[in-house]
Amino acid sequence: MCAKDLDGKESRCPRCGIPLVSKAEMLECPECGALAPQDSKSCPRCGIGFEEGELEPPTRPKPPVPLPVKGPEPEGIAVVSSIEPPPKTEGLVNGRGAKGGSGFVNGTGLVNGTGMTNGTRFDAIGPSGAKRQGSFITRWQFLAVLVVVIMIVSAFVYLSYVTDDGSISVDGNFGDWSDTQKFTSYTTSTSTTVNVEEWAVRHVGFDLYLYVKVEGAVMWTSEVSSLYLFIDSDDSQSTGYSIAGIGADYLVELVGWDGEVGASALYRYGVTDSEADRLDWNKWSYLSGANAAINDDRLEAVVELPIELGPDAKYLLVSQDASTHLSASYPVPESGGILVITQEPGPAISAAGTVSASSSLAFMSLTLACDGTGGTVDSITPTVAGGVPGAPMLGVSIALGSKKTVTIAVDTSSSSAGVVVSAFIRPSDVVSNFDEVIVLGTPVSAYVSAAPSTIQIDGAFGDWYGLTSLDGDTIPLANPNTDIERVGAVNESTQSFFYVSVLGEICSGTYVPVIAAKPASGGGGGGTVVLPRKGGEDILRIYIDTDPSMSTGYMISASAKTIGADFRVEVKGMFGQIVSEVVSSYSAGSWVAVSGADMDADNDLNEMEVRVSAASISGASAIDFVVETTDWNARKDVATAFPSGSRAVQTMVNMISPESWIIDGGTNAQATAMSYQRKLFYDGTNIWSFYWDGSNTVYKYSMDGGQTWSSGVRAFSTAAVNEVSIWYDSANSAVYAIGDSGSATRNVYVQKGTVSPSTHAITWQPSDSSIIVSSQSIGGKNSFISLDASGYVWLLSSNLTSVAPDTYGLTAWISSAAGSTSSFLVSGSMISGGVNNQPNIKGSLVPTGSGSDVWAVYMYSGSVYSRKYTGSWSAQTAIFTNTEDIQNQDLAPAVAVVDGAGVIHVVYGNGHQQPAGTCKPYIYYVYNTGSAWSVPYRLDSAGNQDGNFYPTISLDTSTGSIYAFWVYWDSPGAGYTIIGRKNVSGTWTTLTLPAQTTNVKQYLTSIYSAPAENFVCWQWTQNTTAPIELHFEKLPEFGSVVLPAFFIMIVCIASIGLHRKRR
Repeated sequence: MCAKDLDGKESRCPRCGIPLVSKAEMLECPECGALAPQDSKSCPRCGIGFEEGELEPPTRPKPPVPLPVKGPEPEGIAVVSSIEPPPKTEGLVNGRGAKGGSGFVNGTGLVNGTGMTNGTRFDAIGPSGAKRQGSFITRWQFLAVLVVVIMIVSAFVYLSYVTDDGSISVDGNFGDWSDTQKFTSYTTSTSTTVNVEEWAVRHVGFDLYLYVKVEGAVMWTSEVSSLYLFIDSDDSQSTGYSIAGIGADYLVELVGWDGEVGASALYRYGVTDSEADRLDWNKWSYLSGANAAINDDRLEAVVELPIELGPDAKYLLVSQDASTHLSASYPVPESGGILVITQEPGPAISAAGTVSASSSLAFMSLTLACDGTGGTVDSITPTVAGGVPGAPMLGVSIALGSKKTVTIAVDTSSSSAGVVVSAFIRPSDVVSNFDEVIVLGTPVSAYVSAAPSTIQIDGAFGDWYGLTSLDGDTIPLANPNTDIERVGAVNESTQSFFYVSVLGEICSGTYVPVIAAKPASGGGGGGTVVLPRKGGEDILRIYIDTDPSMSTGYMISASAKTIGADFRVEVKGMFGQIVSEVVSSYSAGSWVAVSGADMDADNDLNEMEVRVSAASISGASAIDFVVETTDWNARKDVATAFPSGSRAVQTMVNMISPESWIIDGGTNAQATAMSYQRKLFYDGTNIWSFYWDGSNTVYKYSMDGGQTWSSGVRAFSTAAVNEVSIWYDSANSAVYAIGDSGSATRNVYVQKGTVSPSTHAITWQPSDSSIIVSSQSIGGKNSFISLDASGYVWLLSSNLTSVAPDTYGLTAWISSAAGSTSSFLVSGSMISGGVNNQPNIKGSLVPTGSGSDVWAVYMYSGSVYSRKYTGSWSAQTAIFTNTEDIQNQDLAPAVAVVDGAGVIHVVYGNGHQQPAGTCKPYIYYVYNTGSAWSVPYRLDSAGNQDGNFYPTISLDTSTGSIYAFWVYWDSPGAGYTIIGRKNVSGTWTTLTLPAQTTNVKQYLTSIYSAPAENFVCWQWTQNTTAPIELHFEKLPEFGSVVLPAFFIMIVCIASIGLHRKRR
C-alpha cells in the first residue's frame, strides 16, 4: 500500500501496518480497486465501509502475453516485466516499479490494473454496487449516460498515456523517443546484434529510461547478448566503479536471447570511499529488476533508482555478447554536445622518437570529433613539459558525423639536447561551446635532437630505438591488446630495463569482465558467499631468472627458451592507465610480494617500459627473462629476447655491425625481379619491402630500420601477380603498385593502398584494376608505375603490337583522374614503329617535379634512350648507343631518379663482353639539367674479366646526395659483392659497406628516395638454389665505420690496461 521495500519475512508492513498476505487472500474495493485483507471493515485507501458478504476475493487477471521476436517482422514486440536472475534476497521483487509494481506492466495504473484496461473501475458494477433508483430508463437518459461514460473513459485513457512529466511508455513503440537527444558508440563491433548505432537516456523523477538501437536486431540470436548502462550519479571519479573516466555508482543490466530480454537487474556499487580498489566487478550488489521491451532493432527499458538523478549525472553504455563482441559509448550526460579529441604524435617526431630544436614544431596531431550535437572549438592550448606551447589552435567548427584534424605546435628551441618534451591536452585546455570534452590517447613525448645514452622511464621511447626485436610468434591473438609485437631488455649493474609493445592498445582492459549466461533454474541456499576479486585489467608480467637455473623458480617458456623465474614484475593497466605495480619472489610454490621493491613503469598507446632495481631482485644483473601479457579472460601471449648491455655500449656495437638482415629466408629466385623497378619505401615510421614469394606479390614492414620484419601480406587481390613496381606518395600516405601475371595476357594489374604508419597497415582497394596495355597477349610486360607532381598516375609497359613477325613497343599511360587507378588513357608510344624480337624492353617514368611533366628512360637493343613529356612528348634522344652484347638490358637495365632541382640522374650498364658472347657490363652515370645529357661517367673499376650487374640509384632528399649501387662479380674468385658510391655536389666517392658473403646476388633494387642517409636502403635475391633468401641492407647512422671502430679500439686498449693494472 505504502510501497515500502520489504525483506519478505514480515507479516505486517512496518510503515502502514497493512497485514502482508498473498493476493489470493485479499479483497478488492468496489470503489477504488484497492486490495484489502478479507477481515477489513473499510477500504484502507478510500475509507468506504464494507457490508457483510459484500466482497469476494477477486480473480487474478491474466497478464498480457509477451510477443517474442522470432522472425524479421518489424511489428513483433517482446515486452518484459522485470525478469530478474534468481533473487539474492526475498522481498525485492514486486516492489515499486518492478514486477507487478504500482506503475508499469501488471501494476495498478496501466494494463490489467485497477484504473484502466481489464480493471474494475470502469467494469460493470456488480450487485454490491449502488442500488437502482428505478427499473425504467428512457432512451435519452441512456444516450446521455453513454456519452458521459465515453468522454470520461477517453479522457482517462488519454491522460494515462500522454503524460506531462516526460515519462516513456515501455511498450515497444518508440515514437515517444523522437525528441530525445541520441548518442552513438565509440567502439564498434563486427556483430550486428551488438553494434550500437544510437542510444539515449531520460530520467523522470526516480525513473530512468533507456533507448538502444543496434545495427541488426536486438538480442536476436540464441547466443546471450547483454546491455550494460553504467550510471555515475554524482559525476565523481573518486566514487563508484572506475570505468572510462567516470565512477559508476549504479549499473543496469539487461540480458537476452532469441529476441527477448530474459533477465534484468539494477545494481549499486558497494565500495566505500575508504576502499582503494574500485575495479572489483564483484562489488556490485543487486537492488531490483527492470522493465524492457524489444521491437526488431530497438529496445527500451525503465528502472526505478533509489535516488533522483541530477543534471550532472554521466552515463556509459556497453553492448556485449558471449563471444566478447563489444560496442561501447563515450561517457556522456543526458543531453548536450560532446567534443572528442584524439591526440597522436605529429609529423615532426621522427621514427627514432626525436625532434629537432625549433621554434615551431608540428608536435601533436589532434583529431576532433563530436557526439550528441555539433559545435565550435574556439581554441586549444596544450599542456607542455620540457618545451613551450606554440600558438594555440583557433576556430574550428565540427558537425555531427564529421572529423577535423589539426596540428599543435611546440617550441623546443630552448630545450637542451636529450631532454624529453611532452605535450597533452586537458579538458581545461579547450575553449569551446561543447558541454563536455573527452580526450583520448596518451601524452605525446619525444627527445630533443637525440635520445639519451641510457634508458629513461619517462613515456618517451626513442631511447629504445634499435634495441628491440619482433615477437617470433606470428600467430595472431583474438585480443590485439595482449598480442605482443616487440620486446627488449637492457641490463646494467644496478638495474634492469624492459620494453614491450602490443599490436593493439597496452593497458586497455575491458568494460565488463564477465560473460553473461542464461539464468539457471532452481533455487539457491546456504550462507553468504564472499566472491573473490574480479577485475578487468590487462596484465603485463615479466618473469626474471636470476640464477640462471631451470631447476629453481617458476618454470615458463617462450619460443625455444625455458627459464626458472625467481622474480616476477607485474604491471596492471586499465583504459590506458597503469593502476598497479608489484615485484614478487617465487617461494615454496607461490608468489610473495617483495616489500619496498624499487620499480617504475610508463606507457604510451601501445608501448610500455619498466625498470626494476637489482637490489629488488636479489642484486642480480646477469638475468634472463620471459614476458607474458594476459587479459581478464586469460588470453595470453609470451615472448622473449636476449638482454643487451647498456645503450652506450649497444650503440657502438650497432655502429660496426653489418646493417644487413634477411627479410625472407626461403623465397623464390625471382623475388626482387626486375631490378629497375622500385620495391622499397619508407613512410616515416616503417620501411616497406615488396617481393615475389613464388606464389604472389607480398609485402612486409620493419619498424626498427630493417633489423626485424613482419609477416608477409598479399598485395594484389588477383593471384600470381609478379614483377611488381611500386611508387610511394608521401604527401597523401598512398602507395601505388603495378604487376603482371606469368601467363600471356593483354593486361596488367594496378592497385592503390592507403598507408597507416602508426598501425603498420596498408588498406588496399577492394579489387585490382585490370588495364589492357598490349595489342596482343604477352607475358612479362616489364611494367613501371609512378606519380607526377599533379597527382596523376603514370604507367609504362611493353606492348606486343603485332605477330609474325613479333613487333614490340613501349607505351606510356596516364590516369583519367588524379590519384585514380580505375582507368587510363594512352599518352604516347616511346618507340616509333616498334622493334622486332625485343620482348625484354624495359623503362622507367619519373616525375620532373613540375605539373604532369615526366621523364621516360628506357632500353631496347641494348641502347639507352629518353623522352620528356611537357604536355606532349619530345623526340627520342639516345643516351647510350650499344654496339656490343644486348644482354645488358636484362643484366644492367637503366634506372633513373630526379632530384629536388629537377635534375635527372641515370645509371646503366653497357654491353661490354668478355669473352665474346658473355656480357659483363661496366656501370655508367649520366645526368640532364634540362638541356642535354652529360658525358657518361664510369662508376665501376672492374677488370676486363669481371662483371657488374643490376645497377640502382637513390636520392637523399635532405641533402640532395645521390647514391649508386650495383652487384660486382669477381670472375676468377666467383664472388658477388655489392658496391656503393655517393655523389655530393658532382663528386663521386666510394662507400665502405659492411662485410659481405660471396653468395650469388641478383636483382638488386633500392629505394627511390629517402629523408636521410641512414634510410637509403636496398634489397636483393641471394642464391639460386635453396636456401634462396631475400636480403635487406641500409646505410648505417654514419657513412663510415672508421669512427666506431676507433672507439672499440680505445675500449679494448683501456680494457687491456685495466687488466694489467689489476694483475
